[in-house]
Amino acid sequence: MIRCFDGENLEDKWTSQPSVLLKDDHLGSDQIMVEFAQMTNAYTAAQGILKSRPDLLAVFPEEVSETGFNPELLVLITISSDVRTLRVVAMPRRSTVGTIQQSVDLLLSIEYLHNQ
Repeated sequence: MIRCFDGENLEDKWTSQPSVLLKDDHLGSDQIMVEFAQMTNAYTAAQGILKSRPDLLAVFPEEVSETGFNPELLVLITISSDVRTLRVVAMPRRSTVGTIQQSVDLLLSIEYLHNQ
């Protein structure tokens, strides 16, 4: 389970099934470890890691800007056997009604071999 907690009281803000991250993987979630995780925002990602893929931001209902609509993204590097995968994930959109199980959106998944 992917969970987001409120920073002040540690109550659940939202949850998501991990299967969303495994859309293109042939491995089960029990065989994948998160090696790196970093929060960023869509504008910063568009200027850097997603610079060559502006089409990925088309999933959002508004145009991304530095001072306007700028949703949070999670950048993950996962590792399994001899494959590392870079994943960029959009956080669920905020709900006005308590904690509702929602789903993160996988924007990008790139696999590459690594040497141990």
